[in-house]
Amino acid sequence: MVVGMMLLYKYMPDCCDQCCDDCEKVDPQKDRVSVGKVFAKDAQLAPTAPEDKLKEPVFGKELAIQTAARGKPAQVMDEAHELMRLREARLRQVQEAHEHCIGNKLLQQRQEEEAREMRKAQEVADAAAAQEVVEAQELSEAFEASLREYEQKAQKIKDRVRAADDAERYEREQQQRRREEQEDQQKIDAFLKKNKFQDIHACRKTFTMFSASKTFYPIHLAVMQNDAEMVQLLLAAGVRPLAKNSSGLTPLAQAQMLDKKGSHTQILKLLRFGVES
Repeated sequence: MVVGMMLLYKYMPDCCDQCCDDCEKVDPQKDRVSVGKVFAKDAQLAPTAPEDKLKEPVFGKELAIQTAARGKPAQVMDEAHELMRLREARLRQVQEAHEHCIGNKLLQQRQEEEAREMRKAQEVADAAAAQEVVEAQELSEAFEASLREYEQKAQKIKDRVRAADDAERYEREQQQRRREEQEDQQKIDAFLKKNKFQDIHACRKTFTMFSASKTFYPIHLAVMQNDAEMVQLLLAAGVRPLAKNSSGLTPLAQAQMLDKKGSHTQILKLLRFGVES
């Protein structure tokens, strides 16, 4: 048993700081093993040897060989093999723990590095997204400005076209009114010429052998002829609707006297409107 403990102390490695923090470190002063008494006891059992042949105590394989020579080879060898197996198992555990510790540190470093890379990538992505938002906003503002400019130009074109259309329509209306005025004037001129009036404001006198002369105006003659169109044209041309003939009748009074069962209704309406206006 003593030999087994010595072999265990000799071949077992110290624990490293990285793999086992709970193990106490090796202290050469405290962990010193005294084997003098053990060998003294073995020396009493062993045959006496000459003083010149006495040697220092032996350890390891030589001790195992000497012990085996003293009659205990099987037990010592079994213990030695068991201790060697334990030592190898312990070495494997230490190596696995060391590798596991290194692996954890490498894994942690790799995770931290990946985390840093992910943060950098996220920052780059956020910056790119912000830049895209700014560019999209600028593009939208530019598009809206262009659209407003296009709408303004289109509105100006519409205004010019509308103004041109209005001017053209106004010109057409003026031309149409001038033509109508010319036609109306031609009708008035023809009426005056036919009835021997110098103008629309001139009066005309008639003479007969059996009665006094009579004086009347073109509008009075149009009332006597029941010509509503000519009455309207004369009023539009500026004839005075209150002018009286030789009988002291205005055109309206004359139309009222000549009206039989509504024969002069339209002329009455025209003359009343002319008088009121």
